Amino acid sequence: EQQQQQHQQHQEEMWVVATLLYLASFCGDLVDGWAARTFHQCSTYGALLDMITDRCSTAGLLFVLGCETNVLWERLVYQLLILLDISSHWCQMYSSSSSL
Repeated sequence: EQQQQQHQQHQEEMWVVATLLYLASFCGDLVDGWAARTFHQCSTYGALLDMITDRCSTAGLLFVLGCETNVLWERLVYQLLILLDISSHWCQMYSSSSSL
C-alpha cells in the first residue's frame, strides 16, 4: 500500500515537472520569435522550422496524454487533435506561401 502511494506521488510530481518543461518550451518559443523579429532575423526557413518544432512538441504532448488513458474514445480524441493541429498548420503555411 505504501509503495503504491509513493508511486502515485511520484507520478503526480512528474506531471508537475512535465507541465513546467512544456511551459518553459512555450516561453522559449515566445522569446525566440521576439528576438528574431527584433533583430531582423526572420526567414521563411526559420518560420518553417518554428512551425515544425511547435507541431512536434504539441503532438508529443497529445501522444503522452493519449497514452495515459485507457479509454478508447479519449485516445481517439487525442489522435484527432494531433491530426487537426498538423493539418490546420499545413493548410495555413500552404495558403500563405508566396511561391504559389
